[in-house]
Amino acid sequence: MLIKMLTRYASPKRSCPPGGVIDLPKKEAESLIEGGYAVAKNPPIVKLKPVEKPKPPGKTPEERAAEILAAVRIVLELKDASKLTASGAPKVEVLAELLGFDVTLAERNRAFEQIS
Repeated sequence: MLIKMLTRYASPKRSCPPGGVIDLPKKEAESLIEGGYAVAKNPPIVKLKPVEKPKPPGKTPEERAAEILAAVRIVLELKDASKLTASGAPKVEVLAELLGFDVTLAERNRAFEQIS
């Protein structure tokens, strides 16, 4: 097994300076790697699986709609034009920031229509 030495290696039959590459029996090479004295010259390719982000607990459509409606009311009460569209509805980005989850235009429009 080919390994790259991190420290000087010396045995009765051969030696290798730090940074040098040497071919040793697999058991001996693995022992040196585990001890932190060497690294594999051609480490095995490891394919990593993507990590799935845990999904937050789901809300029922009714709970989600109620939260969006409450957020729309809060934003409208602020009377801050920078948080509203030209039509006077809260921007979906503002609602998403307030709620912590994305809001679609359709969801925002349904909530806004209930208030208007």
